Amino acid sequence: MDMIDRIDEAMERTCYVIDYLPMLVPNNPESHFNEVYSYLEDNNEEIMERFSRFTLKLLCYHKAEFCIDGEEEEDYEIEDFADEMEASGDVIMYFKKEDAVLRHGSDDLYMALYNPSAQMLALCKMIADSENLFIRKEGEVLPL
Repeated sequence: MDMIDRIDEAMERTCYVIDYLPMLVPNNPESHFNEVYSYLEDNNEEIMERFSRFTLKLLCYHKAEFCIDGEEEEDYEIEDFADEMEASGDVIMYFKKEDAVLRHGSDDLYMALYNPSAQMLALCKMIADSENLFIRKEGEVLPL
């Protein structure tokens, strides 16, 4: 099985969202979510820096294989990572030992973590805290 197949398989499993918001925003016509989101899409440098630092910290603990815009990158340089986070359509990291995937699309204001082990998820939560980010299970809505 090649890396793309392993990524596809892992992405069918449990997903956690790494976000700048602590919970899914409920559909509320009285909020300013759409205006805020539109603003942040155009002014996302600080959020992208937090995502980059999150990922670089995670890479200190886990080795990853990279897939950029659907292409496997065999000789990927970490120095290029921050630029790719903003310039690429899709940056996917496959953590072979964990069989987990971290995905970030360049237009997304969140990242997705698929199939993390309990240990990897605990580490990601600590790293997220250090970057003022939040992790929640995909689709999870917390009561207000």
